[in-house]
Amino acid sequence: MDERSQSDVSTASLRLPLGWRQTAWRRLRLALRLRNLYFLRAEIRFAPNEAQRLFVLTILIGVVCGLAAVAFHESITLASRLLIDRAMN
Repeated sequence: MDERSQSDVSTASLRLPLGWRQTAWRRLRLALRLRNLYFLRAEIRFAPNEAQRLFVLTILIGVVCGLAAVAFHESITLASRLLIDRAMN
């Protein structure tokens, strides 16, 4: 029993410095959790809804299709210059 009481005393003296460290660690984790919740709330608030996503997707598809049409027209003009104009001259 004498050994137990000495080990209890030694662990009790080690717990005192750990107590403030654990408290500080808990407060830090709580602060980080609150910060993450704040950012999550802001992300949910500013996230686009389905109608806005569909609108952006429609705009992007229109831009890509327009660029494809311009590229096709330019390729026809280039082929006309390189092939047909050379053959006629």
